[in-house]
Amino acid sequence: MNSKELVEKITSCDLFPIRVEGSTEKDESEGLPFIGDFEEFVKAANALNTKVILVFAKILQDSDFIYEVDGASCDEDDDFDEDIDEDFDNEDDNEQPKEIYLPTVLSSISEYKKYIGKECAFKLSLRVGESILDFYLYESWWNDFLKLREEAIGKIEEDEYRMMQKIEESRKKLEEERRSKEKELIGKLKKLINDKDFVRLPTQVTMKASALDKIPELSELDDTKFTREIQELNARIIAKGYRRR
Repeated sequence: MNSKELVEKITSCDLFPIRVEGSTEKDESEGLPFIGDFEEFVKAANALNTKVILVFAKILQDSDFIYEVDGASCDEDDDFDEDIDEDFDNEDDNEQPKEIYLPTVLSSISEYKKYIGKECAFKLSLRVGESILDFYLYESWWNDFLKLREEAIGKIEEDEYRMMQKIEESRKKLEEERRSKEKELIGKLKKLINDKDFVRLPTQVTMKASALDKIPELSELDDTKFTREIQELNARIIAKGYRRR
């Protein structure tokens, strides 16, 4: 069925159809979904003393074969492995959605490309006072297409979930490695209290510079933590009176 045939069918029931633009999606409608078939909808219109029927139609488009997902979660594994160390603490709020062509996920959906440009769903609406009553009609192939589309999207979401798990596991591992490395570096820094030349340095600035010279890896330590550890080490040196010796 197409809009022309549907309009003729409505007209034959002594109703006045008006074709309008708009969505045929139930979840985007403000109206109440009618329960029943076309004949019952016509009876309802007559009972409600309404002659005008608004006719909405959807046409299958190329975009129906595309699914958008968050681009950040769809990077290739190799890209992820290369970038995780550099971008662990960075959140990219400007990440653009990534478009996935569904036939690449589920080849059988390609069979429905022959319907592109054809009408596939209709919504008939009648208004009674402040209320709207909607009746939906679908081409049989459209229902089949939706099932395959849902299946393809399900596969994408499963892959995305596995990828997110991998990201989370890698983040946890990276954080553990960072904490372990940080603990190791702080341990080496604390041992400088046994260095007789180091403990006689007059300022925290010179202590910091000397520590970096003796332990170059300290440059990997967060500067705030590095400074705090130097302050604590300096306090211990003063408390023990090492500079007076």
